Amino acid sequence: MIPLGRFSQVCERQFKLADRYRLDLVNDRTGRSERHYFDFLDEVWAQLPEKYGDRWPTREHLRKWALIFTGYCDQTHYAAKSPEEAERVAAFMQADDEFAVVTIDDNVVIRAVAKSQARTAMGHKEFQASKTAVMDYVSSLIPGVTQEDIHSYAGRG
Repeated sequence: MIPLGRFSQVCERQFKLADRYRLDLVNDRTGRSERHYFDFLDEVWAQLPEKYGDRWPTREHLRKWALIFTGYCDQTHYAAKSPEEAERVAAFMQADDEFAVVTIDDNVVIRAVAKSQARTAMGHKEFQASKTAVMDYVSSLIPGVTQEDIHSYAGRG
């Protein structure tokens, strides 16, 4: 590693010559992109039809549901001994995480948990792809309103 000139003094203090260090490529995403995303979600959540009021009580519930619905999630499968046991396991799994989506298929319990969109958990490309997928999905929940309409109102509040 050869640091840029402006970082050489910091590197001299932080690293020792001839020692080995693991490097990791970091693709920073902009705070502007994140603000745009969350402003957009705020606006969609505020405009949701009443029928969704209990389903997504907060913007975070909506965001995590949309991540799961669009495939940005981790799934766990548990094969129970019976459909009755599956019901009990599902109730336990749901209670463990209010944002998880837990379903039952006969005696198999499927628990889906949204992937973290934190900078340390999701790189730039995956964040952009998940952001687009979530925005496309949530904008479809409001009849007669386009994503462009929501963009024009997002951030005005």
